[in-house]
Amino acid sequence: MKKGNKNELFNFGKGWGTIIFCLLMFWFYAGMVNDSSNVVAPAVAEKLGETLDTLDMDLNNAMMALASAWVSDSRWPPDPTSPGRFNVRESLDDMYKANNAIKTAMEKGGIAEKRGLYSPNLMETQIKAIDKKLMDIKYFGEE
Repeated sequence: MKKGNKNELFNFGKGWGTIIFCLLMFWFYAGMVNDSSNVVAPAVAEKLGETLDTLDMDLNNAMMALASAWVSDSRWPPDPTSPGRFNVRESLDDMYKANNAIKTAMEKGGIAEKRGLYSPNLMETQIKAIDKKLMDIKYFGEE
């Protein structure tokens, strides 16, 4: 290693201070998030009249439906291995299930009217539009 390169590597100056500061902030932040979730989650569950096991069941169902939609083999490779209508229908049905599970979670949490981040009604219209477009396509093996 040339001497100039060694100096550039070890004489980083204020850069090391920034890196160390960021590492410490990350360490403290991760600790605060993890520790506080052990306190906040049970308090939220108690306030909503739920247990930790049932608190996020609807969101868990939504994630399971999304995972199912993702792995249902409805990817879009070129012919002759393109997916069949069944695979695409299965994915779309899972997307409807996920959207409905999120809608239920929002209703149970009392935030159904607050649609700033997510609107199940709007998402349903989007899924329906995609549904129509995908179901109008001729799939491999269809004449």
